[in-house]
Parts: sequence; structure tokens; C-alpha cells
Amino acid sequence: MTEMRIQCTLRIPDNGFNREKTAPQLGIPSFEAIAIPQPIARETETRPPLPTCPPIERHSERLMLAARNPYIAVLTRVFDLYDLKMRARAGVVNHGICEKPRDDDCFSQSVVEHSYMVAETTILTSDYFTEVRESLPPDAVKIALTHDYGEKYLGDSPDDKSLSEEGRRKKDEFELAVFTEFMRGIPEWSQLRTNFAIFQTKLSPLYLLDKFEFITYLAWTTMHGRPGSLAFKRAIMELTDQDKHNISVCGSERTIDVMVVHFVEHSVRVPCRDVFLGLIEQIYLTIDGRIPDWYLTMLKN
Repeated sequence: MTEMRIQCTLRIPDNGFNREKTAPQLGIPSFEAIAIPQPIARETETRPPLPTCPPIERHSERLMLAARNPYIAVLTRVFDLYDLKMRARAGVVNHGICEKPRDDDCFSQSVVEHSYMVAETTILTSDYFTEVRESLPPDAVKIALTHDYGEKYLGDSPDDKSLSEEGRRKKDEFELAVFTEFMRGIPEWSQLRTNFAIFQTKLSPLYLLDKFEFITYLAWTTMHGRPGSLAFKRAIMELTDQDKHNISVCGSERTIDVMVVHFVEHSVRVPCRDVFLGLIEQIYLTIDGRIPDWYLTMLKN
């Protein structure tokens, strides 16, 4: 593949988050702009009031349980970090920069928040589970923090096969090139690039951490009355064949359920998968009080 240094302008259909970005001078593969499916415009929906964080007494009970169960320990700390989204920085509010946490801000998630939480989850699961720690490269946290840097130019795209195989391949090539340029000059940049390329193959535990973070985020929003649903997605854009398959497996349109189906089916060959399956079981016990039958059936198969 020929590399060239170009001034690359990518025009992505605007959905309110993606904007036309002009990339700096990068050594990247030449390719046409990737067309990422976008939702149609919709009216602002009514939101319930912003919930408060759990009382300290309940939090203390969770920490006592966490001391005896590593799955609860990891999830307790992950949910605590999401609760920080409800806490505004005084300088931001007092100087009139914004009113965060507002209702919409608190439950949204930016790419950089996702990357930060992937890194935190990497640290936590490595601390509590030896098999995760031994399966990850030493630069795992750096990769977690920077793995979506290419989305600065492309915007985010869902992993629901809305992109063609060719489109996904071109997106991966571009993101690898951006990551390479971003890391160039760091002493271990060559090894970082190698490990990032392995991450893109979906055979690395970092891939599990990337996908698992969204499941923990959905668990947190579900606990606060914002479960999300593919019924909403259907109202603004056409469901993909993968969406329809996930619904048929779990018999649910709730977002966390369809994402768990995707996770289980796409993690079969990845090391330390059982740790994350155990964490998912604990998530269901936390949000629903039970592990769904369809999930147990998937694990048997």
C-alpha cells in the first residue's frame, strides 16, 4: 500500500457531533471519505429529572460486598467513576463556560470519556484478575486512552455492520495511520503501533475492554432510568441485519441486551473472555436481579 503525505479533508454527514475536520500533514493511506450512516433529524424528547447519586450508606454496603467479590469490586468502582459525570468542575460553572451537569450532558458520552473509561477498566480488571493482567501488553493503558484518536477526523461509527467490509477496512487503515503519527517520537512507538494493529484484529483483550466499557456504561444509564432501545434507533434509521439478529437472540430491544449478544458472539477466540462473561453476569444481577435465560443459553452453545 502506497503512503503519501496529504492535507486530508474528510466530509462526514453531520449528525450534530461529527463535523468536517481537516487533518494535519499525516503519512496516511489515500482513500475516499467513508460514508457513515446518520440518523434523521428528530424533535427533542422529554427527559426525566436528573437522578442523584446513591446515599453514602448504600455505597458503604456495596464496598463491603466488593471486598468479598472481585466482580462486584470492579463494577462498584466503574459505576463510581460514571457517577463523577454528575459532578461539575467549579471553575467551569462559576465562570459561565457551561451549566454542566445538565440533563443532556450528564448521560451523553463523548469519545474521550469512552477512552478514559476503557483505560480505567483496563486498570481495574488488571488489578483484580490475574488472567487479564497477564494477557495485556504493558502499554495497554496508553492504547486504551488513544485508540479512538482517528475519530477526531472520521467521527464515531457503530460496530453494527452499517459500514461495508471495505469501508471498515479503510477506516481501520486510517485510524492505524493516525495512531502511528500521534505516537511517532515516543521511544516505544513501534511496539505501540504493533499492539494497536493487534487490537484492530479483534483478537486482543483490549478489544474486549473496548466493547465491555459500553456495556458498563449502558448498565449505569439503565440503573438511572435510561436503558436505551433499538425501538428508538428504528424510528430514526433502518436497523442493520446485525441489529435484527441480536434482537432475535435475546428477544429484547433494550440496548444493553443487544450489545451483550454482540459481545458474546464476537469474543469467542479472545483470551480472558471468561472474566468479562462473569462481569456481565454480575451486571445483570445488579440491574435486573437475575441472569437472563437467553444469556445462559448462549454460554452453553
